[in-house]
Amino acid sequence: MKRKDYLRLSGWVLQFMRGLCVIALAFMLYDGIRHSLDPEYYFVRWEWYGLSGDMDFVEEGEYPPQTAASYYFNWIQISIQLLLMFLVWTQLIKVLNSVVSFETFISDNPIRFRKIGSLILGIFFLDLFHFFDGMASADTEIQVGANFSILFFALGAYVLAIVFEEGKRLAEEQKLIV
Repeated sequence: MKRKDYLRLSGWVLQFMRGLCVIALAFMLYDGIRHSLDPEYYFVRWEWYGLSGDMDFVEEGEYPPQTAASYYFNWIQISIQLLLMFLVWTQLIKVLNSVVSFETFISDNPIRFRKIGSLILGIFFLDLFHFFDGMASADTEIQVGANFSILFFALGAYVLAIVFEEGKRLAEEQKLIV
């Protein structure tokens, strides 16, 4: 495979991931509206296990219904995370397009990587808290835990911003020499 093929394939993957975020946001919007009209309805039920933040979907009747506060907290948290991921994919697509057009070290790419780092940092902070409050008061569960892999992705984006800034500076120096 040639460079052009790899970049085209990468573009398709990024577009697909962005599309998945749009579909997930649409399902979350549907679930929020439907749950607002009928509090007994749950299109998506989630349960958090431990501090890892793994999400498991459970069958009807396996899990007690949660209070409105718990439902909307989780709904808002997940919706914002999906929106932030959509914006991350959008910025990555813009970076990839600059690489395709051989304008890799332009002034916009360091800014884009800083945006990506900030967006992922937002996801990290949103992922710190997990809240579940069942209809019975004994079921209230608040968990705090950090998913450090998300934090490392954010730090990696900030490092790439520095690398692209240096690359831009070197490209400008090279133009002055020639």
